[in-house]
Amino acid sequence: MQHIKEIDGLRGLAVLSVVFYHADFRWLPGGYLGVDIFFVISGFLITKLILEQIKSDSFSVVEFYVRRVVRLIPALFLVIVSSLLLSSLLVPSQYLGPLADSSRYAAFFLSNLYFLFFVDYFSPSADFSILGHTWSLAVEEQFYLVYPWLILLLLRVTKKTVWITLFSLTLLSFALQLFLIHFQTSVTLKNSAFYLLPARAWEILCGAMLALSINQKSRQSYYQSNNLVHKICREAVPIIGLFCVLLPLLVAKQSNIFYQVITVSGCLLLISFSNHRCFVGRLLGFSLLGFFGLISYCLYLWHQPIFAIYRFVYLDDSPDSGIALLLIALSIALSIFTFRLIEIPMRKRYRDNKRGGFVLLFVFLASVWGITGFVKQETIGHEHVLAAELTKSEAVYFDHVDDRTFMVSWLNQIDLSVESVVMGSSRIMNLDTNPITGEMINNSVKGASVEDLIAISPLAVLQTDARQVFLGIDPWLMNNNARQNRWESIVDQFNRSLGAITNESELDVSSKNEHLDHDIHYFCMVNASTDSLEIEARNKLSKNGRLIVSGGSQQPRNRFTNHQAKGAYEYAFRDFEWSSSNFARLLLLSRYFLTNGVDVAWILTPYHPVVAGYSKSVGGDLLGMVERRITAEANSHGISVLGSYSNKRVGCAETEFYDVAHPHSDCIKKALSTRLSDKTLTDQ
Repeated sequence: MQHIKEIDGLRGLAVLSVVFYHADFRWLPGGYLGVDIFFVISGFLITKLILEQIKSDSFSVVEFYVRRVVRLIPALFLVIVSSLLLSSLLVPSQYLGPLADSSRYAAFFLSNLYFLFFVDYFSPSADFSILGHTWSLAVEEQFYLVYPWLILLLLRVTKKTVWITLFSLTLLSFALQLFLIHFQTSVTLKNSAFYLLPARAWEILCGAMLALSINQKSRQSYYQSNNLVHKICREAVPIIGLFCVLLPLLVAKQSNIFYQVITVSGCLLLISFSNHRCFVGRLLGFSLLGFFGLISYCLYLWHQPIFAIYRFVYLDDSPDSGIALLLIALSIALSIFTFRLIEIPMRKRYRDNKRGGFVLLFVFLASVWGITGFVKQETIGHEHVLAAELTKSEAVYFDHVDDRTFMVSWLNQIDLSVESVVMGSSRIMNLDTNPITGEMINNSVKGASVEDLIAISPLAVLQTDARQVFLGIDPWLMNNNARQNRWESIVDQFNRSLGAITNESELDVSSKNEHLDHDIHYFCMVNASTDSLEIEARNKLSKNGRLIVSGGSQQPRNRFTNHQAKGAYEYAFRDFEWSSSNFARLLLLSRYFLTNGVDVAWILTPYHPVVAGYSKSVGGDLLGMVERRITAEANSHGISVLGSYSNKRVGCAETEFYDVAHPHSDCIKKALSTRLSDKTLTDQ
């Protein structure tokens, strides 16, 4: 296939965009769209190659796969093994677990599936993902696992059938991504729009359809034409294409399908109309930009491990410009070495050697699997690492970890003195300051059960000498059929705490509270809005000192439906049956605190009014009945109850909710203040 210098330049622009984006240069917020450029180029070039070989009757699917292996594996093998070895030397061993896991997935070109569940590409935690960038390689190779067979099958009919089929698949893929981004609230489903092939295939297919559509003779005559309109278009259209590529790179701050469409359109225009006879074609054919295009694969592979290892070693998530440029220079040097001494020689040696290609693949997979197995033995867990980091950092950003394991690990490593401890579910998790007392920590976890309260809150009091505990009492805590079992990840801690409570062991609450610094609050938040994660974290950090932030499922909205209300209601009240044993355990926990001189208050956090309306519509107002029984039982045993499940009783406006189940911090503060003087609940 004829070498196209303009595409080398476009590929160089794409890789530099990604590199500068990962280096955290603020002037290029849309640099991540370089991957979208790669997808279009890949679809165009691979399809063009397949069509030319089919036309000359020289195409072989086996040879196609061998060439993909020889093209990709040697450099990828070097980068993965080097990353594992360098990390073993430079990074504390407890950080190596995620790297070992992701290396195995990357070796099989499945890393997009791994990162779907463990890394949000747009969260700060992605900066510490050493192989996080390999997700795009996985998407491409998954596509090409099927694509050649599809082309061969469709060409048995007509070329027009190929085009119509690819166009239909493009529309379906685009519609799927649009649906996942704009009509799904699940974080995993939204991330799948970014990471998974079905939602990203449309970009590769656009390049493929362009390769099917271009007529080289017509294109050549177009550039040789002296027609004035043609002359103007030859210059203007590529400029428009370049503008469409550059604009999103400079302005797109978050993944947005609108910017993807503009970028893809610009790529198609550039590939179709740029030529060495026009200004943009000469610009893209510029030797330096073309050079980066030639080493783009190696540079793409090397840059992220270099950046991530630096960030791990120095705990610096945003190196200054000077350091970033040095890291880029190192990445370029390693890329040149890999390109000259690994990629080119291996490609020449094995590209027509079928047996050698498959042996190369086997050695690669076996080596990576063996090395990661060794590394894995040294791992103590992702959650423990993050917990340790928080004890010496202002803030920690992370996604998709077990928040219970994390919370217990963090509490076991701290030496703090605070006034109060908050423990509950995501419904009270957004409480960031205590309106009643001074310093506080919020140890809430998602979907907290009675077992979680028992496991974590005594440990929190023991480690912080808190004199007051606020327990978030959600309706499902009293439901014998709630089926909340996430606490099993900390079953050992639960057993220890339950033993201490049952035996009425003494809590060693010392006098450290006399030396509190009331200017600092410690806050653990693990349920932030993913759309504004870093902003929200920074805002809370400015108020509260230290915090933990993880991607959660809360998406601020203005309108809610009965369908959403039904979901929140059934989560708490499905097959509702009052659990006397759960209440007895809560009472035992509360008495344990009171016996040791720690004040206890149960907090009822409000639901959005549509939930209350739904509760009444299905009969009996179960929400209100459970609230009244909780309050009556607690008051009869001398336990204070603050707040209400009713937003009206607490005085929360409908705008003070993330969704039907999660109030904002201001609303929760109102709940804490509602019953300060009146510890009994009276209907209003």
